[in-house]
Amino acid sequence: MKMTGKLVYGAALGTMLLALALNTQLATAASTANTYTLEKDKTEAELIQDLASTNSDRVITDAMTQLERRYDHGISVSNTYPALINLLSDNRSPVRRKAGRVLGVLHAPLSDADIKVLCRQLHASDWGEVQSAVKALRDLNATSAVPELVPLLQHPNSSVVRDTCRTLAVIGDQSVIPAIEPLMKNPKRSVAKDAQDAVVALKGKSWTRP
Repeated sequence: MKMTGKLVYGAALGTMLLALALNTQLATAASTANTYTLEKDKTEAELIQDLASTNSDRVITDAMTQLERRYDHGISVSNTYPALINLLSDNRSPVRRKAGRVLGVLHAPLSDADIKVLCRQLHASDWGEVQSAVKALRDLNATSAVPELVPLLQHPNSSVVRDTCRTLAVIGDQSVIPAIEPLMKNPKRSVAKDAQDAVVALKGKSWTRP
């Protein structure tokens, strides 16, 4: 009888703990859903105000994240381009990095002068910022940045090298093949594969830069 009582008590305790865990999960999910709803309710004008360079990193990056979400839902955010472009020259690496990446995701129509500002990130000491800029230039189809990208094929960080190969495969032409081909023998298989894929893609292009 004592053993039976312990089993019943254990089963009841287990059921109670499971219910408590489920309620906690549901509450967290509801809180997250409410937060996302509030973020989506922000107007574009409010987001532009949040993008002011005088605001904190957190406020600015949160606003840029919200812009990405609005764009994913098919909402136009074109009025925010000037503010985002202005942040490319911010003195804070996280802000510059996020601004470039978001402009790429939004496929914003940047001028050659804006592209040059973005290319400054390719010389950053933080390889994460460099890699982010490489991806942004690919999304922007910034063919004018090809000469700036080629030196990154010798970058000490393999992730940067791989993304550079991928970007050059998209916005480059056959003239960059000689710079990529040596990487096909790189001891890192991932680098060698991305280099090979880039060369194959570039050879399939029938045009070169003038």
